[in-house]
Amino acid sequence: MNKKIQIIYGSNNGATKAVVEKVSSKLSAKINNIYDVQIEELEEADVYIFASSTWGHGDLCDDWENHLSKIDQLKLKNKFVAFIGLGDQYVYGSTFCNAISYIYHQIKKVNFKHIGLWPLDGYEHDDSESIVDNKFMGLTIDEDNQAKLTDARIEKWVSQLEQEFSSKA
Repeated sequence: MNKKIQIIYGSNNGATKAVVEKVSSKLSAKINNIYDVQIEELEEADVYIFASSTWGHGDLCDDWENHLSKIDQLKLKNKFVAFIGLGDQYVYGSTFCNAISYIYHQIKKVNFKHIGLWPLDGYEHDDSESIVDNKFMGLTIDEDNQAKLTDARIEKWVSQLEQEFSSKA
């Protein structure tokens, strides 16, 4: 694939970083922590992937909470944008992976190409603000309860993204 891909993530305990490293290795993407990245120094990309874990009762992780406004500087118009959310579907089933919805709402006014929607099948949660058109806004991972499924989900999602790059180009 010849797309330039930037992954921008936030992670409180390292689980999100571990997931984006796996995704990055499959997509040859550059990884940036929202905490310390200077947006104006990012190489312009064809694809931006935003990743966050959800904390407490549906909150952004600390890195994103303190630096969300940085992404207002990105030129996302007509770019591919995807999301990766991590959460605990059993303990926080009513706010499962809500964090990516906050990022989405921060940029939704921009005319970007939303890719990577993910099926709800295989999860047991009550609700999520990260559901659009009966799918999650992006790859959804539960490392607390379904860690054994993570690698297969990443593999399938990356393949899906590659198909979407081609069909929506």
